[in-house]
Amino acid sequence: MRSPLRIRFSIRRSLRAQIAVMLAGLTLILSIILAIVAGQISGGQLEQNIGSNLSQLSTLTVSQIDQTMFERWREIRNLATQSKLFSSTDNAASVRVLLNQIKQTYRYYSWIGWTDGSGTVVAGTDNLLEGQNMAGET
Repeated sequence: MRSPLRIRFSIRRSLRAQIAVMLAGLTLILSIILAIVAGQISGGQLEQNIGSNLSQLSTLTVSQIDQTMFERWREIRNLATQSKLFSSTDNAASVRVLLNQIKQTYRYYSWIGWTDGSGTVVAGTDNLLEGQNMAGET
């Protein structure tokens, strides 16, 4: 003889149990679908945010590089206009003073020098390499 509890809670025979199992299954399936959809939406938004941030960063970087390159070009142009100063190697002391001043204005300069036509350093910052031929150096 079967136990009354066993008959009452039999999944095959109990309509309540069948409905509960179906609702649990539907809830699980809907939860999984919603989690997948939410993950795809948030992933797309994350990609968009990262792309936007990288775009802003690249624009800022280009602007900084452009400004720095312009400043270096301006310094070279200003030095090139000092033709009287660079007309003779007798002005090495004056040129050295000017080069040292320029070096102090920009912390990334490690050395600035002036060479003659043969590649010999006439004047350099901190008196470095003066008199040495740099023609073969790159």
